[in-house]
Amino acid sequence: MPPDKPSDTEQALPAEPPGPTACAGTVSTARQAQWARLSQQMILASFAPAAVLTNQAFEILHCSGPTENYLELPRPGPTKDLPGVAREGLGSRLRSALQQAIASRATVLVEDARVKRRNSFHPVRFSVVPAPDSGAGQPLFLVVFEDVVLAEDKVEQRVRKRTAQLRTLIAELTLTGERERRTLARDLHDDLGQVLAIVKIKLTSLEGCERRGALKTSLKQIEELVDQANRSVRSMMQQLSPPILQALGLVAALEWLAEEMERLYGLAVRLDCDGALPAVEEPARTTIFRAIRELLINVAKHANTNAAQVLCHLTDDGRFSVSVIDQGEGFDYHEALTKPAKDSGFGLIGIAERIEFIGGEMSVDTMQGYGTTISITFPVKSGNELAKEGRNGDTDIVGG
Repeated sequence: MPPDKPSDTEQALPAEPPGPTACAGTVSTARQAQWARLSQQMILASFAPAAVLTNQAFEILHCSGPTENYLELPRPGPTKDLPGVAREGLGSRLRSALQQAIASRATVLVEDARVKRRNSFHPVRFSVVPAPDSGAGQPLFLVVFEDVVLAEDKVEQRVRKRTAQLRTLIAELTLTGERERRTLARDLHDDLGQVLAIVKIKLTSLEGCERRGALKTSLKQIEELVDQANRSVRSMMQQLSPPILQALGLVAALEWLAEEMERLYGLAVRLDCDGALPAVEEPARTTIFRAIRELLINVAKHANTNAAQVLCHLTDDGRFSVSVIDQGEGFDYHEALTKPAKDSGFGLIGIAERIEFIGGEMSVDTMQGYGTTISITFPVKSGNELAKEGRNGDTDIVGG
């Protein structure tokens, strides 16, 4: 039944209850009980699901929540026929579930019911829950209704919200990782690189030493080792955080990557870029660069070919597209997706997930014996947006 109308005493309650510092003795027990009932009424009115308390005679003993969505009366009065006041499409299922719950004294769940509203039927689920023995001398049952569409919409909204939060978190983690790589590369250059340079200078200064003849072979070997260490430091710096990626942008970094792939893996990479491409902001710039690098390494290791192409262009809808193309062996894409990355050797799922985090998409076109084309498309911000973020210190503005 609907909540009782507040009495004159309840209506005369003060607008604000005593603050947390008030002594308990200053408020009467009766007044506290009134406030408790008022609080319960407000909570039920705002948050309670549509529910009806009934007995085995199908009398409506109490209602809460938006029962008007399921019953003909907005707030039904006492009746001995709860299924009889159910909206069209719901009555027979409700009567059957009540009879089953009365007979079994167990909860009955109906998930495929429907109810008519505004000339159309809506999916509904409801449950009939036996109440604990209340000492009232008769079994009671609580019927709880739930709109399936609304429930699924709420779940979908929560999923979308969590997905957006995860994407934001991953983007921030990507930026944080890139900053740490830059710091490590800078430390390698400023510390270890400088030390190796000084060692090389000291060794060179020994040219005039009287013991040069005796130490000539050993000093030469040390110089070669220092040169090798210097090259290793520079290579580690480039792999950790290519300075060209931050200084000149994605396209220039891909040109450098093409040279590195031929030097390190013997894979000849041809880079084709259509016209003037827009600047790419972080974290998309770093994410795309590392994805292309991983895809080219996959080509070098698994495609059984010594050539590949990287194609960059703008799509008709203004998105940035980068494709890695090879004429190698190809592979079974669906089979590769079912294997762990360490077994399949491709790691395509991880790449696709990282692309999705920046709002992009990855497509794979491959067939065994016919090569592979993997395309990545992602949105780019306008020049005005990038300039604004650059003034706010959020984005490095670089070409391509």
